[in-house]
Amino acid sequence: MNILYINEDNYGGGSSIALLYYVQAMKERGHNVFVITRDNDGFIIDELRKHNAKVFVEKFRLCYYPLTRNPYIWIKSVWEIMYRWKRLDGLISMVIVKEKIDIVHTNVGPLPYALSICQKHHVPHVWHHREYFDKLTKRRYFPYKGDFLRRIHQCGNYNICITRGILNYLGLDERKTNKVIFDGVFKLSEIPQIKQESKEKFILFVGAIVRNKAPHVLIQAFAQFHKLHSEYKLLMAGKFSHSEVYYNECNKYVDYYDLREYVEFLGYRKDVRELMKKAKAVVVPTIFEGFGFVMVESMLNKTLVIGNNTTGTKEQFDLGLKQTGDEIGLRFSNVEDLVTSLNYAVTHDTTDMCNRAYNVVCNNYTVEKCVEETERFYMYVIDDYNKNIKRKSLNI
Repeated sequence: MNILYINEDNYGGGSSIALLYYVQAMKERGHNVFVITRDNDGFIIDELRKHNAKVFVEKFRLCYYPLTRNPYIWIKSVWEIMYRWKRLDGLISMVIVKEKIDIVHTNVGPLPYALSICQKHHVPHVWHHREYFDKLTKRRYFPYKGDFLRRIHQCGNYNICITRGILNYLGLDERKTNKVIFDGVFKLSEIPQIKQESKEKFILFVGAIVRNKAPHVLIQAFAQFHKLHSEYKLLMAGKFSHSEVYYNECNKYVDYYDLREYVEFLGYRKDVRELMKKAKAVVVPTIFEGFGFVMVESMLNKTLVIGNNTTGTKEQFDLGLKQTGDEIGLRFSNVEDLVTSLNYAVTHDTTDMCNRAYNVVCNNYTVEKCVEETERFYMYVIDDYNKNIKRKSLNI
């Protein structure tokens, strides 16, 4: 197969990490891989080139309206979306024709660019949905959400969702044209054979310091937890900007609760997995989590996960409960629940829970399983498209 991926993030987000695994595995399986992305630099594009993927670059952006109330910036942003859309149409069309593309795979939800071009050239399109996007960012789809929902139901489009929650949220039925495939987080050969190590006295948060990740909820809970367990620290590993309003709100909470000596904003870290191994618990307070790489990686390192009992986090907990008959982490629904969970984490032996979580992760979230299911889906898509859709469109 000749596979074209449309990618948006070049700086190591979950969707792009998943893309790297796809690119490497598909090439190993003998397929030709092409990628259109929006930047000529960044961690992801360097890795793509290491894997000898043919990369095309064109400036474009996720399709949502800007949050600004400045009319000049608002109009400029919308004009840029339309202008870039037109330019990207030309590039996608050129690659499809020149490289004889068999299937196009848009790697993230709010990128509606490729479908109409695929329909024009009679090429099947796979749309990968990874997020509760409008809930995640509070932004509105461009041109409007109804248009996006209409597109994903069109003939010639096939959908992959990383959780059943997202599938249901988008109003899709799980059938042959719509598939739930869990992301692959690690390769079988890379599964660490970890012994249950003694943990250090800190609680860990991993993720960007943004409102949807809800680190402020963790800070509030940690303030109450700290009254009983003053020996513990809270480490926040994730990128932030000193100029961001939300980051400064989090700092105000730290000062209000007099936690300056006990809460550390570490910024972006390359040693996150080492931190996970040492942490007493990793807290995932995200409100609308699509899948949750942090949760899986923490469990892979046999560290207790305390997670918000919503969306993708809940779905992973539920899967573990179904497969093992017992919980694989601690759930919370509000600040008080989180305080209780933190207290439990440092006063009880959670070894069995961590071992169950490790086994569930190893059985469900491997790259090999993800790639095998995706490749099988590609084969089905191409066959179904040629039999039922292309023939009709060409009046054969």
